[in-house]
Amino acid sequence: MPGTDKGGTVRGPTLSGAVLSPVEITSASVQLGDVIQVGGQQCRVTDLFQLPGGAKRLVFDSGELLTIHTGTRLIALRLVRVRGGDPTRALTTRRLADDLRDRIVTGRLKPGERLPSEAHLAAQYMVSTPTLRNALAVLQAEGLIEKTHGKGNFVRRPLHRITYVGGRRTPDAHSTDLASLNVTVHTTKVRARGYLATLLKIPTGSPLIEILCLGHEDEKPHSLARIYVPCDLAPAAVLREPLPYEAVVTRLRELRPPPAEVREEISVRLPTPEEASTLRISSALAVLVVTRQTADNAGRVVEAALLVLPGDRADAVFTTHYVIDERPTRT
Repeated sequence: MPGTDKGGTVRGPTLSGAVLSPVEITSASVQLGDVIQVGGQQCRVTDLFQLPGGAKRLVFDSGELLTIHTGTRLIALRLVRVRGGDPTRALTTRRLADDLRDRIVTGRLKPGERLPSEAHLAAQYMVSTPTLRNALAVLQAEGLIEKTHGKGNFVRRPLHRITYVGGRRTPDAHSTDLASLNVTVHTTKVRARGYLATLLKIPTGSPLIEILCLGHEDEKPHSLARIYVPCDLAPAAVLREPLPYEAVVTRLRELRPPPAEVREEISVRLPTPEEASTLRISSALAVLVVTRQTADNAGRVVEAALLVLPGDRADAVFTTHYVIDERPTRT
């Protein structure tokens, strides 16, 4: 069986006539031994657990867990035995991916540069279109290239990393370091249902203001935040006229009661179809999700925020400050 080195690079093949080949997997087709990229490293599936609704929970050799829901599609590397024991055909995909990867990391293909057309690359490397697409899928799963529908494949530009700073006494939307991004703000009235009613600890159907903040880097979506505030605490100007992001944050801070407690819950999961579409990311790319409740002195939840940050560009930083007892010691 193939292994992984300390840098997370998959080694293989090691079985006669068997090679690692990229395959598309779902919750129904994932197998033990499949190698999937998790947190920037290649991890092998060592155990599977069936979940309700057709989902499966994967256990990796690294100890990490991942849940694949029905409809989710991922690119994995699978050890396959080539008919007749000849690995040459399957190895073509790996060698092609290796060559394109080398052209990218050495700078021969520049960030943002469009790759030659698939037909041109297939002719250049003398491979079939399916073989070429398998190689491109490997590079896409590694985050080296991205495909834009109707335009082609492009070398991915280095992403502006976004840092979520948790543990503040008075956290606000700036804790996600959106200042360097172009943030669009959309506000609307919604009713608290299900999870939102529970999060805000209010009756189902209570009126809320939803403030949707979508950060862009150049023209590409970069991060997503949804802020929910009870209507009686929300500034009316937010709905009457469009306000810039900074003005919305300032108005919310001015009008809501002083926060007495902030609860933050951090989780990592695959994006919902809506999130993947809004952020224009692969449904196989994990997202960092921050759910934040802000309560006042009376215990009322005055604001709830749901932040969704793509895992390939997000860091979370938490700092603990200790109070040092400076009372003089007895002698």
